[in-house]
Amino acid sequence: MSETKDTFTIPPFSTPTIADVLLAHGVSRTYFGAGWNTYVQDPNSPSNVYCNICNPFQYETKIMTNSAIRTNDIQDTTSLYNDIADNELPAVSIVKPGGSTTAIPNPRNSTSSGRS
Repeated sequence: MSETKDTFTIPPFSTPTIADVLLAHGVSRTYFGAGWNTYVQDPNSPSNVYCNICNPFQYETKIMTNSAIRTNDIQDTTSLYNDIADNELPAVSIVKPGGSTTAIPNPRNSTSSGRS
């Protein structure tokens, strides 16, 4: 992922989170965010629908500095649909749809209505 001064909305942090508890106990978990794959390729693309402030794992140092954990813990919603079809969802799944299917306005997309 290329980085620019605008890539990160908040700095990485090491304050313990639910992710630390899940990791410590070996509980499978994934944040599925619409547009993650596009965001990874170009975080500053105007066509991004990924909400970078909605992901509770994205700014945790332990996750973001470990590529194996990051790859497992943060995926695009396309992976969610595949996991559902294959009956392989992780024990904890957090899903953030994109566009007009979300109740949370996306700060990266000023046309988002914030309504589902």
